[in-house]
Amino acid sequence: MGKIYEIKRGRKYHYYYRHSQRIKLDGSQDGKGPGSGPSRVVTTNIYLGNAENIVRKLKGENISIS
Repeated sequence: MGKIYEIKRGRKYHYYYRHSQRIKLDGSQDGKGPGSGPSRVVTTNIYLGNAENIVRKLKGENISIS
């Protein structure tokens, strides 16, 4: 499950959805415990917009992100 983060740029806050997960480097090894092989963290960030744009999207108004 991901989280929503706010980042201040200038005078406005911008919002991102961030999801992180671990992925095995060797796909043939299964398991989560010790000795199951190395893994790495993969993070996905999705820009949601500023507060005004998010409200417009929820209301169904057509906007463009620039």
